[in-house]
Amino acid sequence: MSNNYNLIADISMQVQKSLNETAGIGIKAIRPELNSDRIDGIVNRISSEAFENVKWLLNEPVKNFSQSVIDDSIKANSEFQGKAGLTPRIVRKLSGECCEWCARLAGKYTYPDVPPDVYRRHQRCRCTVDYDPGSGKVQNVHSKQWKTKDESDKIEVRKLIGLNASDIEVQRHIREDIIPNCNIDSI
Repeated sequence: MSNNYNLIADISMQVQKSLNETAGIGIKAIRPELNSDRIDGIVNRISSEAFENVKWLLNEPVKNFSQSVIDDSIKANSEFQGKAGLTPRIVRKLSGECCEWCARLAGKYTYPDVPPDVYRRHQRCRCTVDYDPGSGKVQNVHSKQWKTKDESDKIEVRKLIGLNASDIEVQRHIREDIIPNCNIDSI
C-alpha cells in the first residue's frame, strides 16, 4: 500500500502541477501526507486472523485506501490554494441510493469553509467530489478526470431524464440548482 501511495501521490502532483500551469497559477503542487494509520489498520487486521477470513480486505479496503490518496491530494492542494488567496470550490454530489452520512455532506463549498469529511468515502461509496479551481474546468476528486463546466452541467441534466418527478419540478431543479440561466432545449 505504501507503493500505491507513492505512485498515486506522484501522479497526483504531476497532474496538479500541469493544471496549475494551464490555469496560469504559479503555485506549486502539494504532496498529500501518507495515512499510515489506515495502512496499519488493514495490516493488523490481516495479520490477526486466518487469511481465508480476511482476504476480502485486499479488495475494497485497498481500493478505498488508494482512492483516499487522491482525495488527500485534492484536499491538500485546495487548502494551499485557498491560503494563497484563490477561491477553489469543492462540490460533493450524491450517486444512487446514498446513505444519510453522504446526504449530509452533499453540497457546494468554497475554501476555507469546507467540512473535513467532504473528501472521505466509505466502503462502496460512489458519490462524486469535484474540485473547481475557477478556471472553467472541474476535476473529479476521486477519478482525477477533468471536464469543462459545460460538460459537467450537461451530464447532470442527462441524469435527470426519466425521473418520476413532474416536469415542472425537474425543470425548476435544473434551472435553480444545477445550471442557472440554462436553456433546457439546447441540451
